Amino acid sequence: MRHVHSVARRTVLLCALIGLSAGVSRADHLFAITGPQAPRLERVDPVTGISLTSTAFPAGVTLSGLCADGAELLSIDGLDDNISDRLFRITPLSGAGSVLGNTLFNWSQRSCDVHPASNTLYAITDTPGPTPRLFRIDRSTGTATLVATSAFVPGLDQVTALAISPSGAAYVSDLANTSLFRIDLVTGALSFVGDSGPIGVSDGFSDLAFDSMGRLWGVRGQGGLYRIDTDTAVATKIANSARWSGIAFVPEGVVAAERTTWSRLKQLYR
Repeated sequence: MRHVHSVARRTVLLCALIGLSAGVSRADHLFAITGPQAPRLERVDPVTGISLTSTAFPAGVTLSGLCADGAELLSIDGLDDNISDRLFRITPLSGAGSVLGNTLFNWSQRSCDVHPASNTLYAITDTPGPTPRLFRIDRSTGTATLVATSAFVPGLDQVTALAISPSGAAYVSDLANTSLFRIDLVTGALSFVGDSGPIGVSDGFSDLAFDSMGRLWGVRGQGGLYRIDTDTAVATKIANSARWSGIAFVPEGVVAAERTTWSRLKQLYR
């Protein structure tokens, strides 16, 4: 029996060490959207890429990009159909979702994130050409307002994703060579960081997200969860994954508070 307990303790320690080596904060929950068509919200183990919970959305929803907004998640609902995209709100624990409003734009690539200091919701798209357009979105109405159109820089292809760090630094990635760029959230100016490679392979990140430790993560269009060095753009594969269209980290404290609220509501309406 002692041997069994010793093996169990070593197994727990090994899993913890793997998590630390992967740069995973134990205070974060990773959520992902499968799809974009017929999407499901999944809570994922960031060390293994395995889905821990999975909840389906209502029929007709097509979601791309995912970002944490306090106790909620936000995504963009839309197709390349000349119909306005919609801002979509998700409750992480229940998976319940609802449309907040029309953006008044129909985008090609869709990715969003919240600035931690200003609490501004930003979105990025490549429409109508290779130079990205940066938008600000009103959460109450869903309306998107153009902030800036980025000037072309060498290495730029089709922008696919946006992420804003806890310190407020913003990054975008593109399709060819999976290049990483810094983006100025006022002017839209881009600064090339590097290629995440492999060179010549168009398998860009479908979404990017920072964890609470300030580490940048990305999921490739064909699957695979990566951690990305923001100084060099070098991407290290952490786990296999499904072809997620969006990822976001939510702090444990936020999830715990929501869990308590849900528990109280259930008791109240028994």
